[in-house]
Amino acid sequence: MNDFREIATHVKGPRVILVLPPPTRIGQDVNLILDQLRQELKNAAIKSNVDVIDTGQLLGDSTGLLRSDYSADGVHLTQEAYHVLGKKIKDVLSKSK
Repeated sequence: MNDFREIATHVKGPRVILVLPPPTRIGQDVNLILDQLRQELKNAAIKSNVDVIDTGQLLGDSTGLLRSDYSADGVHLTQEAYHVLGKKIKDVLSKSK
């Protein structure tokens, strides 16, 4: 976390988009850790004026797990999930800061 804050304070030129780690389908205990990590990174990014894509919201289902149609094995993203993520990145990039 401190490494991210240090890096974010030195970024002056290019636009930075932080893509948070997605949830999984391998268990709630793992997802609870990922939820905490996403929240901490999101808070640090907002304080550093860095754009954030929360893949938990973007790719998760109503229970907080990775949507089943976005992963064949519960961890790795499918082509469709990457398409959704790519579209979101494009949307963020198209908005001026």
